[in-house]
Amino acid sequence: MQIMTFNIRIDLPIDKEYAFKHRIDGIKMFLSETNPEMIGFQETSLAMLQVLERTLTNYHYVGEARDINGEYNPIFIKRSYPIHHTQTHWYSNEPRKKQKGAMFPRIFTTLETTVNHTTIEIINTHFSHVSDAAKTESLETLKTYISSKQHPIILLGDFNANPHVVNPFLDDIMHSCWETYREKHKLTAHGFNDKVSGDPIDYIWTTKDLEISHTKIHRDKYNNTYISDHYPVSATVKTKKTIQ
Repeated sequence: MQIMTFNIRIDLPIDKEYAFKHRIDGIKMFLSETNPEMIGFQETSLAMLQVLERTLTNYHYVGEARDINGEYNPIFIKRSYPIHHTQTHWYSNEPRKKQKGAMFPRIFTTLETTVNHTTIEIINTHFSHVSDAAKTESLETLKTYISSKQHPIILLGDFNANPHVVNPFLDDIMHSCWETYREKHKLTAHGFNDKVSGDPIDYIWTTKDLEISHTKIHRDKYNNTYISDHYPVSATVKTKKTIQ
């Protein structure tokens, strides 16, 4: 399975030439070329989600907004895969509420499907960008949730944290896409410029009953511009029995 995490950058007027309307044609070209089977998007408004739905006609998607006018963490999955169950979870104690120290409510979206007669759950998330305490709380919540499951899990998202923060919480129960990535530069959030040096904040993780390989940071420009202020990240994920 070709899996992708993609912080698509919320549509903001202050972005001027990088506003979503100037990037969408490049995004369409990129997704057509890469053709991932499952995509976790972050920073997706309702209007952007509707554009993606019209564009990605061979996918269905799941996801709920984090609050009444807020962003989605949708999961798009090829229509050849069934959707058995989906849910949106808030990191706060109440739906649509913020964690302490966070500027916005934060969520993770889940989707259960079947691959090779095995139930696999996809999780897509986006952590607070301002609160270290909220990031820690989110990591603890995710670890508890994942540890309670008996089936394989693929975790996608923008964690807004470098591996030295994230890995201690997850690396005893999951594999990170960065474990086998051999390139020197791993930066994933570039701010619409050509930076490549630094650590990633975007991740693909799998439980240890899956295998993960061929991680790629997609740095190409389309129409001479970047398609987001993050580089999309993809990886190949396979079950232990049969390659998909």
